[in-house]
Amino acid sequence: MGNMAFNDKTLRASNQTAWYPILFDAATGKVHDRYTYELTVHCPDCEALYLSGSEPARGQSATFKSAEPAHLLLFAGQFAFRESDPMFFINTNLPEASLTSLQARKDDIIAHYEELLQIPYGGDLTLVATSSTAVKPGFSFVSYPTIVFVGNNEGTWDIGNLFDAQTGQYKDQSIRFLAHEIAHYYVGTYFKPGGPLFWGFNEGLTEYLAARYLRQINRDDLHLAAIKQWMNQSAGMEHYVPIADVTEADQLAFDAYRYNFVPLLLTILEQEIGQDAMDQWVRLLLQRRSATVDLAFWRESVLELPVSPAVSPGGWAAVWADFEARFLRDPQSRDHALRYGESHFLPSSR
Repeated sequence: MGNMAFNDKTLRASNQTAWYPILFDAATGKVHDRYTYELTVHCPDCEALYLSGSEPARGQSATFKSAEPAHLLLFAGQFAFRESDPMFFINTNLPEASLTSLQARKDDIIAHYEELLQIPYGGDLTLVATSSTAVKPGFSFVSYPTIVFVGNNEGTWDIGNLFDAQTGQYKDQSIRFLAHEIAHYYVGTYFKPGGPLFWGFNEGLTEYLAARYLRQINRDDLHLAAIKQWMNQSAGMEHYVPIADVTEADQLAFDAYRYNFVPLLLTILEQEIGQDAMDQWVRLLLQRRSATVDLAFWRESVLELPVSPAVSPGGWAAVWADFEARFLRDPQSRDHALRYGESHFLPSSR
């Protein structure tokens, strides 16, 4: 799971820390870690307290309540926060121009997802910024409805580095990061995957959706940069196994596979079946709300798509059989995917 993180001023404990009771269904591989709650937090050394799903509070003690199930992320210690309706910004220390820019980008991303996926977004988000206690430069994660940026003033994920130092505006290069974290409401909260392909769908599908947003705003340059990153990281991936040989979720628990190779596979699938069919597949997938995700499930979910006139005479079955054989089963499937990417997505090869 994860660790409680202490720095000089704050304590951070998320659902991945398992600091509260979490249920695991061994039969389906699903984790149940979202709860309604009424909790009182006491911290004599604290100046402020926050529990995901509630508003932050000043003081050494506070009672938090949520009638909606939430991941229980606790953030406590010495920090400031402010409300910029309808969001709370905790420990961010951002100028007004940055808050306004971030709000506008967040609203546009959510509007896109709501139109694309035909599902209303869950609610207002809270942003938390803190420093890393680990050696790696930084990272971000979601304990919905909280997005946490963990950095050390040098790494990509430090929240200040997401903005232009001169204008305070949100950087174009950071759009995909925010779109990824916002998409985790749909994949990880609204639709909760389990099973062997948990990590592939939980992070890979989310990354695919984030890149899909880049196309929506006509930033083909940023979308191409994402594909190049996926291909580079996939090419250097160690301990690669084809999707068909994955039997445990931990086999996909490293970044090169879940954040890079899986979104590359999903982009290839879109190329093969068409954007409209891919959008419909994602919608149908989310409507399931939860699923034990393995190769058989992936196959069946695609074959449930209505037959399109553009599909080959064999229907989706023929299209999927070719995709599965080349990119999911073949021992050289990674090489097939990289060559496909070079021939279909990179400008120099078109």
